[in-house]
Amino acid sequence: MQEQYLATCLTSGFSRPMRAPQRVALATRQNEFKLLEKSWQGILLLALHEVEAPGADEDEDDAPSLPVRTPRGARARRGRRGGRSSGSPLDHLPSVDDVLANDTSSAAFGFAVLTARKTLDANEWDEAHDAALQERLDHCLAEGVHPVWAEVARRCPVLAQMSGFPEAEPVGEAGVVGALDLALADISGEDSAEILALVQAAQPLVMDAAPKVALNTLIPQLKARKSISLDPALLELDGPLSAVAVVLAQSLGQPLPETSLAALAAEDEHLAEKHRDLAALRVGEVTDWNVSRAAGTETSLDRMRQRLAWMQPDESAAELDSVTLQEGLSLLGAASAPAPVVDRVRWWHLGALVSEGQQADAIASLTSLSVDGEVDAVALGDLVVSIDAVEATDWLGSVCERMEAPARLHIALHDALPSTPRLTAFRSLQDSNFAFSSEDVDRLVHVLLHGQEIRRLSRLLIEGDHGERHPWLVTLCAHLLAARKDIDLYHGVRAARQHLLPMLHEHAPPAVFGAKTASLIQLLEGGDAPEDLFQDIVDTRQGLLAYGQIRRALQEGGDGVVSEKVLDEFEEALGEGNLNPIDDGLAHAITATLRLNSAIQQVQNGTSNAQTVELIDGLVGGENVPTRRIHAIRQLLFDHDLPLPSLVAWYQEHDPRSPWSVVARAALASSEGQHLRAAQEYGRAAKQQGATDAPEDNEFAFDFEHRVALNRKSLIHYAFAGEWKRAIDLVDEGPGLKTAMTERFLLYLRVSHTAHSGATDDATRIIREAVKEREVVIEENDEGEERERTRIWYNEDQLDILLAYPDAHAIPLPQHPFIGRVMAAKNLSSQRRSHRRNHDQRYAQLMESSPTPDEVYELARRAADDHALTGLMFLERALSSKRFRLSQQRGIESSMRSLFMMKREHIAVADRRHLRHLKLTPLILVDTNVLVDALLDRLIQRTGRSVRAGLAIDANRDLHHHLERLGASGKVQLMLPEPVRHELTSIAKGGNVLRDRLRDTFATPDDIEAILAEANVEQALNEVLLSFETWKKREERYDGEAMEDGREARLDAFLAEHSDVYDEVTAMKRSRGQPQRTALGSSREIYPEKEDREIMCLAMRLAEIPLEDFGAVLVATRDSDFTLVAPSLLENLGFGVIKNAQTLNQWSAR
Repeated sequence: MQEQYLATCLTSGFSRPMRAPQRVALATRQNEFKLLEKSWQGILLLALHEVEAPGADEDEDDAPSLPVRTPRGARARRGRRGGRSSGSPLDHLPSVDDVLANDTSSAAFGFAVLTARKTLDANEWDEAHDAALQERLDHCLAEGVHPVWAEVARRCPVLAQMSGFPEAEPVGEAGVVGALDLALADISGEDSAEILALVQAAQPLVMDAAPKVALNTLIPQLKARKSISLDPALLELDGPLSAVAVVLAQSLGQPLPETSLAALAAEDEHLAEKHRDLAALRVGEVTDWNVSRAAGTETSLDRMRQRLAWMQPDESAAELDSVTLQEGLSLLGAASAPAPVVDRVRWWHLGALVSEGQQADAIASLTSLSVDGEVDAVALGDLVVSIDAVEATDWLGSVCERMEAPARLHIALHDALPSTPRLTAFRSLQDSNFAFSSEDVDRLVHVLLHGQEIRRLSRLLIEGDHGERHPWLVTLCAHLLAARKDIDLYHGVRAARQHLLPMLHEHAPPAVFGAKTASLIQLLEGGDAPEDLFQDIVDTRQGLLAYGQIRRALQEGGDGVVSEKVLDEFEEALGEGNLNPIDDGLAHAITATLRLNSAIQQVQNGTSNAQTVELIDGLVGGENVPTRRIHAIRQLLFDHDLPLPSLVAWYQEHDPRSPWSVVARAALASSEGQHLRAAQEYGRAAKQQGATDAPEDNEFAFDFEHRVALNRKSLIHYAFAGEWKRAIDLVDEGPGLKTAMTERFLLYLRVSHTAHSGATDDATRIIREAVKEREVVIEENDEGEERERTRIWYNEDQLDILLAYPDAHAIPLPQHPFIGRVMAAKNLSSQRRSHRRNHDQRYAQLMESSPTPDEVYELARRAADDHALTGLMFLERALSSKRFRLSQQRGIESSMRSLFMMKREHIAVADRRHLRHLKLTPLILVDTNVLVDALLDRLIQRTGRSVRAGLAIDANRDLHHHLERLGASGKVQLMLPEPVRHELTSIAKGGNVLRDRLRDTFATPDDIEAILAEANVEQALNEVLLSFETWKKREERYDGEAMEDGREARLDAFLAEHSDVYDEVTAMKRSRGQPQRTALGSSREIYPEKEDREIMCLAMRLAEIPLEDFGAVLVATRDSDFTLVAPSLLENLGFGVIKNAQTLNQWSAR
């Protein structure tokens, strides 16, 4: 074959006239040149360069030679005759020794090499080699040579002798016989060793140069495991050799060459079909999955087909048995197949196990699955249901969060699945802000209720805008939603509940509700419930009787309060029943609310004790305390400073940054006597931002009114702690705080602070300035002329009141150093009359010993003859001293009462408020905002309809009950100012205010129309006007005298002095609506409306006179125009303010 390759190269090189370098370049580009052995390439180069034998006398420079590339800048080395340059023709020829040692080379090749050596390198030739040369010459002459040697001789003069050699017939390469074994082509192309074996077997069988060169190139690449390519020349192979191109294409992942594949099919159709199948599987095309996956494992081609088939399993695989599917799983595992593919087969394997009843294996298979992304959630859910094992359910719950949203939705909606995985899927969807459709919501309600996921259900209804279709569910959530930090959710639920409440009568309860759910919701909303509601689950007579009492307490005419014993019996009976979780939660919400109602009533009536506080605190315990209960209890905390450790702990766990957390800690510190800590906590709460205003559920922001209240608490506790400087700093810094405190308390603070700082004389002067009064008198001089003189004197009555001031509180204030400075001021008074001084000295002497009640009374009687209030204040101070036994105190109180009856005409009602131990009846002017609540209750009662505004007592709207009760018992006297009568009548006739309030009750449209019927309104209005006008001796002249110029001017001056407060009040009211305001002269409209100012003037008029046996004139109102300046109204204008049951009890108990 070397002679043939040589002939092809020569033909190419001399195909057209060209210079030797161009001939070389052209010949060496032929594939045949690459197949020429290096020694043969030397013969080719001799011919291409047409090398001639050198002459005998020629210099080497003239001798023909192969071209030599000389480095730039270097001179070519020249030698004398016989020497060789680096570009000698002999460089590419084998040596003489190599030729002699090679028995396989042809005689013609040996003769050509030896002749060239002898001719071109005569100096190195050994004559001993002549014999070998002659031997090859003889052989060539005898046997003939390949025709190419004649062409070589013609082109290369050095070998011209060979032109005379006879030609012999060309013969093929010895030993190259037979066909390629196609078993070597039954491979996948993945293993280099297998490909190498195929290529090495094919290479000797290939005669054409181009494919042979390509194979020669592949062999070292495959041995070195380098990357390979499919040479186009290999596509020309036919017959069995066509398998080489097919296998290489498989290996490279290229489309199989059709010509080669057709040629292979002609030789072995089955093998060609297997390769077609593999190629299709590689690109994801499955022709016959069952055939591919059953290919077997005998050859790598079969194994690859089987593996690729399992890696893209057909749906028909789901019908295979578990053993076959397990084999596929093993194969995929060994191939490190992608997890989704493995899991898909595993699902089928799992289904096969379930179908075959192999539950243990099915559980093990299921729990080993990894679920990520897309999954057939419906089939998965069905499998878990079929397995029916806790392990399967738990596993599904643990993996469903990793599924895609549609799959999770299928799990959440799968009705046959247990609730745990369904709820897990739902939670993950909701937390990722998934948008649920109305149909989704309808199907999810059952599982959410079963799982008691009230917060999740609330979010679904409110945040997803599905509440309008589910009024019963919204109302349920409003009652059971547990309190957490997400206060906006609660407000959304409450607002939706108020809007949807009327729709409860138009919509049937949801089918997912239990048999009692709707009735329990009705009870919580103030509606009625069937008498036999618990007949089927309460087996004890006591339990049924208890429910009867509860139902009656909640019906029309009931007070919403049930005894602890009854509630205990009812809850015990419920515990033995079988209520579903939601109904049980609603039933316990009812009993908890009733317990709270009872506690609220006790606190408001002033009959609470440690057990009451413990009960309230216990209602905050537990995991899921409803938000409504938390808000009702924290309102009690705010109004009454109740120590509630459980509420403190609740806020610490759930919302530690809430301002309510600080208020709860402050109240607890106060109860423990930690006054400094309580003061600091209340002050801190006043500076924090509160929640959004929502009065309908006792939720309010720490607006101006409530910040003042918190600062007031802080200030009082600073006083208890003796922290005078901090107290004074707070007064100076806290806006509106001065008006929230009495002037006496502020005086107490300033005097104590000044004295504590060491300036005792200054402290005494502060007291004297506070009681100093000026009076203009007309005197005659020595000439009898009248002239005006201002007389300064110190009000001894005020000094007496100041002496009793620290003890005049439920918790006495520290006496030191205040009392000492008051006594010093009394001693320094230069205007004291001798008998007054004697009375004071006598009282001091008496109290230093062990006086009898008679001795104290006798002193008081004598002092009262000179000044009624002074004498009575001696008795008041004696009773406050706590130096007498109980029986003695009663004797002094009786004597004090008798002395008052004798002197009452000389004491104005405004001054009587200091006589706490007389327990005089207050006269209360009731404002319109309180009467509206009373009118609404009366309207409802008259219709006989049970439409209470909810089961829970609203402390903010319950004041009228206490007023009416105390008025009926005679403990207080009630009076309705004319502006109030007119305004209430206008509200009753208009109906809009009452209608809006009724919409917040469990009233049907028919209920509302019946309640607001004209005749009913008229009669209810008259009843209210009659019930709240208990003062029988009222005279109309008082109303006429109220607006006298002097009194109205005093009121205007008072309002102007507190303009900063009314500015804040106006801003606060305007944030909630458009309040009616008035102006003083040219000032801004920030002051109370005309009717309120008339009420203030009337209260002033009544407080100025010694009116019957009244101990105080009070105004019952929730209006911040009154409540925020209540202490200042009392001290400056003479009347007090009642804003809730607590302040009412404080006055009614005096």
